[in-house]
Amino acid sequence: MKKLLILFLGVLFLPNLTFAAFNDVTLTTDTVISVGGYTLNVSGSSAVVESIVIDTSSFSVTLSSGSSIQITSPTYQQLSVDVGTFTTSNTCITNSSVLTLSSSGASGTVVVTPQATICSTPVSSGGGGGGGGGFSAPYPTAPVGGFIATADVTNSQNKTVLHFGFGNDITSIAISDNANFTPASYINATSSVEWTVPITKILYVKYCNKYVKCSDPLRVQINNPEENTTQKTFELPAYIFSTTLRLGIKHPDIMWLQKYLNANPDTQLTGSGIGSPGNETDYFGQLTEDAVRRFQIKYGIVSAGTPATTGFGLVGPQTRAKLNELNTDKLPSIQNVNGPLETGVFTRDLSLGDTGNDVLQLQLYLNKNGFILSDSGPGSRGNETNYFGLLTKTALIKFQEAHALDILTPVGLTKGTGYFGPSTRAFVNK
Repeated sequence: MKKLLILFLGVLFLPNLTFAAFNDVTLTTDTVISVGGYTLNVSGSSAVVESIVIDTSSFSVTLSSGSSIQITSPTYQQLSVDVGTFTTSNTCITNSSVLTLSSSGASGTVVVTPQATICSTPVSSGGGGGGGGGFSAPYPTAPVGGFIATADVTNSQNKTVLHFGFGNDITSIAISDNANFTPASYINATSSVEWTVPITKILYVKYCNKYVKCSDPLRVQINNPEENTTQKTFELPAYIFSTTLRLGIKHPDIMWLQKYLNANPDTQLTGSGIGSPGNETDYFGQLTEDAVRRFQIKYGIVSAGTPATTGFGLVGPQTRAKLNELNTDKLPSIQNVNGPLETGVFTRDLSLGDTGNDVLQLQLYLNKNGFILSDSGPGSRGNETNYFGLLTKTALIKFQEAHALDILTPVGLTKGTGYFGPSTRAFVNK
């Protein structure tokens, strides 16, 4: 429905307008209007407004010749313009986006539409000696323990209460049913809010600062009351962690760490994009560190609020021990076998993920000949398993390269592959 802000309606909607003649309105102070769900401030010390008409998603303004008007969006909405005869200036400053309209010729009308998208790369609004130099808007600062978003179970009205954890610089929270945040709802920063549960039982949350720079999305799983999440089992990758992992490094163990963390909604890195289930990487970034922190809190390794300098977010001995403990039941059966290598001949190719007694025999062979899988735990001497994991592959690569002339050179290779194929089998069997 359109609202025509002239004459008697102008008194209701624009209380600071005075009138010299019919359709002749002088805007003397700031006025607030709402268009398409967005709040806009309209101002101009000497703007002569013949009319302002507000529609559902846009508004039109008619100015007299020589007049100017300024429209400000405090939420950084881009303001598109059907220019007409007006001169326009559309900028993004440190606390808003600003559109200036000037009518240099005859009076005319322009249509302004606030967009869902926001203006990017704000520039400094200050003058001074720098003449309004460039300004790089900062991203939100993650609090100790990382950004947190959780949900209560669904209540009888199909609603949940979302709980948020963020730093002091956050001014708004974006919430969406979709990982790409199309569409999204923005609310003022708060510790909790009641929310309608989507059909998918999944919500996505981002934390934004006053520059409308937002955090990476967090995936929030919402459960029904009858679901006992503390006893729910998850499919975990079979893997033994033996290396200290920390922010900023790359290592093959990190991909398996991300797979393990993604197997549990409480510790999942993210719901989409890099680091999400099926998109794990070997890089330990902020998403991984935040997920490790949630894992450490979940299993009582550290307490919430622990300083990062004490190992919060670091995969050290205690965290590795818990990861391996929880993962033990996902490994193929471990057989404690002592004594000399059993006689026999390897007859099939073996590679990462294979299981069987011949894998056990291969581990025994490697450990016996000094190519130790691990100093302790599964794969170590006396604790060989029938599962071909990364420990087996790594030891096999060292074995192949130690006997390169017999194993690699004949097949045109210079580096070990960790694949137990015909060339390696022939060497071992003889």
